[in-house]
Amino acid sequence: MGNPVTSWLILIACILVGLLNEVSASILNLSLPDAARDVGASPPIAQFILLVGKLTLGALLLAGGGLGDRFGQKRTLLVGTALVAIAAVLSIYARSAGMLGGARILDGIGNALVSPLALAICISVFPEQMRARIIGIFLGVSGLGIAIGPLIAGVLIQIGGWRVGFFAPLGLAVVSGVAIAVLVPRDAMRAERLSLDTVGMVLCVIGLTALVLGFVQAGREGWLSATTLVPGLGGLACLAGFAWWEITRARNPLLEPALLRSRNVIAALAAALLAAMVLNGTVIPLLYFFQRIHGDSPVMAVLRLLPLIVTAMAVAPVAGGLAERYGRRLVMTCGLVSIAVGSGVMAALTPQTGYGQMLVALVLIGGGVMAVLTPAADLVMATATGERSGAAAALNSAILQVGGAIGIGVITSLFLSQGLHSFFERMTALGYSREQIQEPARRLREIVRETALHQVPQLPDIPPQLQRDILDAYSQAFATGVARSFMLAAVLAVLAIFIVLFGMRRQVATVRQPS
Repeated sequence: MGNPVTSWLILIACILVGLLNEVSASILNLSLPDAARDVGASPPIAQFILLVGKLTLGALLLAGGGLGDRFGQKRTLLVGTALVAIAAVLSIYARSAGMLGGARILDGIGNALVSPLALAICISVFPEQMRARIIGIFLGVSGLGIAIGPLIAGVLIQIGGWRVGFFAPLGLAVVSGVAIAVLVPRDAMRAERLSLDTVGMVLCVIGLTALVLGFVQAGREGWLSATTLVPGLGGLACLAGFAWWEITRARNPLLEPALLRSRNVIAALAAALLAAMVLNGTVIPLLYFFQRIHGDSPVMAVLRLLPLIVTAMAVAPVAGGLAERYGRRLVMTCGLVSIAVGSGVMAALTPQTGYGQMLVALVLIGGGVMAVLTPAADLVMATATGERSGAAAALNSAILQVGGAIGIGVITSLFLSQGLHSFFERMTALGYSREQIQEPARRLREIVRETALHQVPQLPDIPPQLQRDILDAYSQAFATGVARSFMLAAVLAVLAIFIVLFGMRRQVATVRQPS
């Protein structure tokens, strides 16, 4: 396994690689209005630029892991970091919407190669018995990107604008790429010349693209719109076809067939998908709550989420060891119970709720999520053979990415609908007509859908009392929307509990096939 010190340095380099996507995405998320204005992009084009990077990443994750297994994990990861660095440079010098959009596509391709292979490489340089702990450390510390990405982006943007912000992913890509190139030995590269599973890759790419697009559109256009149903159902059909092809027809399948046949793996991944939905879907409503109701700055709002991230970092390595000792099924169930309880606490949220109560819920949710994700990822990596470890790691990454997209689409949609309903109810109870409410309601809808979080504007030419009532109703509406979001999160956690209890066997016997 090589020098232990070198192995830990490789793990650090792989964790830096794992931060690339969150840091890069956060910069555009926080500065989209300014970036769009500078490159001359209309609001619809700006939203498309934001979407195209997410779609590219989600669509190519499994393909990226498969390419690493065929052409060498180290080599493929280095190509990915180079693409991310080039994308950052193009973003810094972008002078048109097309150039910025192209940079986002390139960034998505690069991160699709980087994200899964970083996990596969860091596992390969440690002894087999340390696999669960290393997965926990990688997932826990990489999860810091959810908080550190917006923090780094916010500071750099405040210092020098959105273009300066992209120096963060550029620096991370260069430093981590050099470290990987120097530290990772050749025998960590899976360079077997297996033939490419072209049909499987095409079905997977189309299916994931359509599925992610469908759920993203659900958060914007509603669940029954054609732009949601057509890609969503088409994506599910393609992914079903992908599973059939991998199990029954592929000569050199992209994914290990054992992964798709295993009842334990399918149940664990379903629970991980729901946990990822809760984690990603509830972060956005919370950021809105802290900024709209508590009056926090974007940076302060992110800092309030740190207990969730810090707890996740602490629990992830421990969860791996506990899963080895007591079984993955028990640890995942306890994690889901923690998520359900924490979400239940947040479901009672009001504008007057103190941060102490929220702190307890954030700790429960953060720890619970990692108690689910770490054993699930370990089970997937334990089931796959060494020659397809890249694709197995990519399956874990794909579950997190797709779960995140679904969570944002589903929970943000509920957040918006419940917030609007609460706003209408409160304003109507105060005696205002629908005509008086229509413009503030439109603005509320825009606020929820905006990427950058600005203060609620003072609407011109309306009486001061109406101004005060509108702002009070906004606060109530946001709190109601957030509470309903966490109620849904609690339901998802309970559903996952049943999936784990009835889908996974009590004892998961792991037999790793020889590489």
